[in-house]
Amino acid sequence: MYATTVYVVQQQYDKAEPYLLRAVRIDEALYGQDNIGMSIPLTALCSLYDHWDQPTKAAACDQRLLIVLEKQYGASSPVLVGLLASESKALRGMGRSDEAAKVDQRVAQIRAATMTP
Repeated sequence: MYATTVYVVQQQYDKAEPYLLRAVRIDEALYGQDNIGMSIPLTALCSLYDHWDQPTKAAACDQRLLIVLEKQYGASSPVLVGLLASESKALRGMGRSDEAAKVDQRVAQIRAATMTP
């Protein structure tokens, strides 16, 4: 994963992607698909897709990461808010506004239930 730092800073996302995909595959082999150990490489990969403006890849990555984080923290955890906001952005980028609105509603419910104003 550290090998991607230079590429990300230089905005050469296409060169960083293979390294992050490899990191995901390695950690998946070590920990399993939905283990919390997957959160670090998946977060890096999802962030790459977000910065690279690849909404289709970002949405798929966000879904994988969401499964990991929900298993660890629960479906109503404030830990999910940033990821859900990223997923909403990706869905909008793909023209799926109705789905994005549902994700936004979930974010609002989590914030209302768990965060102080």
